[in-house]
This record gives sequence, C-alpha cells and structure tokens, in this order.
Amino acid sequence: MTQSYLGSNSITQAYDAWTQDGVLEHFWGEHIHHGYYPDHRWWQQDFKRAKIELLDQLTRWTKLKTIHDALDVGCGIGGSARYLAERWPNAEVTGVTLSPAQMNRATELTPSHMKVSFKVADALELPFPDSTFDLVWSCESGEHMPDKEVFLREMVRVLRPGGHLVIATWCHRSEPPALSAAEQHRLQRIYHAWALPFFVSIPQYETMANAHPELIEIRTSDWTTHVRGTWPHQIWMGLGDLPWLLRQGWAVVRRSLRDVVAIWHMIRGYQQGSIRYGVIHARKRDTKCPG
Repeated sequence: MTQSYLGSNSITQAYDAWTQDGVLEHFWGEHIHHGYYPDHRWWQQDFKRAKIELLDQLTRWTKLKTIHDALDVGCGIGGSARYLAERWPNAEVTGVTLSPAQMNRATELTPSHMKVSFKVADALELPFPDSTFDLVWSCESGEHMPDKEVFLREMVRVLRPGGHLVIATWCHRSEPPALSAAEQHRLQRIYHAWALPFFVSIPQYETMANAHPELIEIRTSDWTTHVRGTWPHQIWMGLGDLPWLLRQGWAVVRRSLRDVVAIWHMIRGYQQGSIRYGVIHARKRDTKCPG
C-alpha cells in the first residue's frame, strides 16, 4: 500500500507550525526555497532576490516557453505559483499542499486578479484526472515525499502529452561508494529536524524518470555550487534580525535554535559533498508528434 503523504501528521503539523509562527515568511519571504547565486558570492546578494533568481534560472534551464495549465506540487505559501502566474498571465495555476495553514496563507497572499488557486491535497494521490496540466512543477517538495516513485508517477500521470515536468529537490550524493556512517548521521539530523523522510541521489531520480516510457528529453543537473550559499546567508540574515526573533516567544526561539543546528549540518553536508541539489526536467511524449 502506498504511504500517504497527507496522512503524515508530523509533516502536516510541522508545516502548519512554521506557517503560523511566521518565522520562515519573515526571513525568507514568499519563496521558501534555496536561492541561486550565479557568482557564488552570497554575501553580495539580496537574500530574497536570490530565490527569484532560482526560479528564473529554472525556467531558463527547462526552456519553458508557453504554459496554459500549471500544477505546483508542494506549493508552500504560494510563491512559485504566483511566480508562474506573473510570468504567464494567461495561465491557470493550481497549487497543492498538505498543510491547511499554508493553503490559507497562500490564498491570502495571492491577488484576486491572478488565475491561481490552492487546495489541500496528497501529492501521492493527486485529485486530478490524467493529462490535466501542461506544466507540473515541484520546487523543493520531493525531499518531503515518503515514496519518491509514487510522487513521480503521480506527476507524470496528471501531465498532459507534450507538457513539461520540472523538479528541483534536495538530494544526497551519488553512490557508490555507499554513504558513510558519518554522512548518514548528518542526514538523519536534518531529516529529524525538518520532518523529512529521506533523500535520494540525482542519478536515482534520472533512473526513476527513465522507467516511464512516456517521458522524453530527460535531463538532470547538479546546482549545488550555485545554491549552497543559501544557508550561511540565512544565518547571517537571522543574526541581523535577532531582536525580532526574540520577541516571538520561547517556543519559536527554541524551534529556531533547532533549525540552526540543522542549517549547520546542511552547510557541512554541502561542503563535504554528501548533500547535493538536483534539478530534473522531462517532457511527456506527444502521441500526435512522436519524439
């Protein structure tokens, strides 16, 4: 039986709490994902602008031209969904999240003129018919999925022939050699802090994509060097606004201290090579135009 993503109370509760306490939104803005640093000099970049740059780079790399119906899987508070709607104003964008708090906040932040809607849904059992969207987009939600193969299968199922699949996700390094005990310990500390089940490698995502014969033009890339500055940048931003954080109360401060430990493990994981940042793109074969 497929493990239900929506049924994982720890993940749901974690994202509800992070949304309700407002810390992530305060420091990260509407885009709660890595930033992209073209010259690697994070200390010379604007923290929130770097997140827009990641989306700009992702749409360039995937060569997206025109979209009509987009699905943002794991939409958070709607930053990517609104980005897509701004870039393609005629497109209808749907965002799904397992967190009711995220869905409510995403709706609050979305201007009424945008063709964007949000719903609570299980990414492993998407509530849409086959071939519904010409873009299925996942920006840093794959690492939260307890079944990566079902996650990918569901996205492929709802993707329209000729459409684009785009994934950006946290990964661990390629194997062999197998992850050492120290590497596994570091990953476990991150998983525990942020309610993550496990990472897989970029080649594993490519293998899973190749298992779908309807997918063509499968490409992967490792963007680690461009995104790893996010975490020291986040520490710097947090120190610069420490008085605000202290005013939020002990529960929020305690959770933030736990996050600092996880951030340290992310920084060291990137430095030592055990953590990687992968992007994956594919198109679904158009039966009217083979290949």
